[in-house]
Amino acid sequence: MRIKAISAAEYRKWVLTANKFAKSVIPVETALSEFNALPSHTRKSIRNAMKEYDDVRRSILACDMSKEEITTAFTLSVFVDLHIIATEYETSPLVVALCVSPPCKDSERVAILKSALE
Repeated sequence: MRIKAISAAEYRKWVLTANKFAKSVIPVETALSEFNALPSHTRKSIRNAMKEYDDVRRSILACDMSKEEITTAFTLSVFVDLHIIATEYETSPLVVALCVSPPCKDSERVAILKSALE
């Protein structure tokens, strides 16, 4: 696997955004390690599973609801879906969320630029 180096700022943004939905308590370093350990076909399968759940969610939330109700229902349903998929793949909900919008290709691992961490 190739390695994609990202800045610490990009890493924080990626992880914090993912964890807003996953609400995971595992250390982010562990999540990154688990993410990097996933084979490319598993990352793609996770992303496709989330897309299927998202398609259903969008059709259900298209009913007559206020914007606040839609936002709340959307956030809660994403949280639940991440946890369901995490159980199916025996990983953390945060890792699932990281697979949804990674800063790299499926065939790449993520590394944080060391100079950016200092």
